[in-house]
Amino acid sequence: GVSAIILGLGYFLARERGKVARTGPEALIGEIGVVREAIAPGAAGTVFVHGELWRATSDEALSPGAKAIVVSVRGLEVTVKRAAPRRCP
Repeated sequence: GVSAIILGLGYFLARERGKVARTGPEALIGEIGVVREAIAPGAAGTVFVHGELWRATSDEALSPGAKAIVVSVRGLEVTVKRAAPRRCP
């Protein structure tokens, strides 16, 4: 009973201790978003990531609905690439 709760709490605290809190635009790097407006090489579109709509560019064409990962942030614009599909074990 009580020991299981204490053990679970200890596990949670140990796991959270190793994480680094990221804030600001840099926190977007590595986040996965969804393309809202088509993105083409040389033409910006928009991507919804981290609860916000961002102007986005990419070296590849991305259609609305595609998943994209943020690789860099410059001002109010993010650069994205197609997110690799997740594989189920």
